[in-house]
Amino acid sequence: MGGVMKTELKTGTVNILKKNRSHFFYDIKLKFLFTILISFFTLSSWGHAEEVIFGRVVSVKDGDTIHVLQFNQKSPLLFKIRLAHIDAPEKSQPFGKQAKLVLSSLCANKNVRVDLIAQDRYGRYVGVVWDQSTNINLEMVKLGHAWWYFHYSKNQEYKSAEENAKKWKKGLWSMPDPMPPWIFRREKRKNAAST
Repeated sequence: MGGVMKTELKTGTVNILKKNRSHFFYDIKLKFLFTILISFFTLSSWGHAEEVIFGRVVSVKDGDTIHVLQFNQKSPLLFKIRLAHIDAPEKSQPFGKQAKLVLSSLCANKNVRVDLIAQDRYGRYVGVVWDQSTNINLEMVKLGHAWWYFHYSKNQEYKSAEENAKKWKKGLWSMPDPMPPWIFRREKRKNAAST
């Protein structure tokens, strides 16, 4: 009888340990899942969940939009990239064609890295384009072929670059009073609506 009691006692203890262990792992899994969900929703709402792509610039649409062909294991993907932090003159604006040419000289047919930041309302990916250690977006502002797009960027490096380009009258800043593209687009919409 003593042997039977010991066996039952041992069996009961083992069952309790197994039960506690399964609750322990269940709690860990639940906490892990909760942490992942919170992280996902936080990053999604802030829009700071960056993704990096590597690819080749296959076309330059204008002074702030390019197409990057990314090769993955299955098939190539084409990304339409809107350069973050900047706004270049529209093609029909003074310096619009020059901005496209300058951007082409900086990145056309080159392998680049793009730090994706967001996706805009037009379905374009917004990101910072890098040719090795050169920030192409910032370079466009430094050379005077784009404005710092302060409506959507708080990055002070772009502000400083614009101030310096103005000071030295680089690119579009060689004109007495260049019209920012966001104002140009607004005026164009007004004119279209009134006709």
